[in-house]
Amino acid sequence: MTAANSASYQRPRHFARGHTRSSYRWRGAPDALQRSADRLRFIAILAVAVCLAGPSCGGADCLSLAKEYADEVPNALACDPNDPNSCSVARPVVVWEQNGTQRKLEGLGTCKHSDNPAKVDKLDQILAQFNSRGCQLLPLPICPAPQNVCMESAPGQYACAP
Repeated sequence: MTAANSASYQRPRHFARGHTRSSYRWRGAPDALQRSADRLRFIAILAVAVCLAGPSCGGADCLSLAKEYADEVPNALACDPNDPNSCSVARPVVVWEQNGTQRKLEGLGTCKHSDNPAKVDKLDQILAQFNSRGCQLLPLPICPAPQNVCMESAPGQYACAP
């Protein structure tokens, strides 16, 4: 760098006590520009701290709610074949990634599956938390219409058709 370049980067030869890499300054930078950069750095650090401290950060929290929802789905699918409306409500599907014999939870999808209206209270509570925390349903390309059909899933056990 030449002396003519007044906006050159000034790197200290050593770090004095209390100085870190974040304390480097641009030579010739206006104070207003430096204050703006400092404010942006503060806002970014504050946003990360708020996100990590609160439940609304998304990511793992949304996935844990999706897991709780997925665990409750089998209960909501149980139906009575003698009740013609035992699969008359629809709720979001659980999205899994299948890799050989391994299954990985991806989240909740935009498609719906039939559920028993008498058994969806817990699903609705979890879904309300999922939505209130800003979690998003995963877009799915093809969604069959939910059916109000209760079918035998195992001998003597009945579940709503997907």
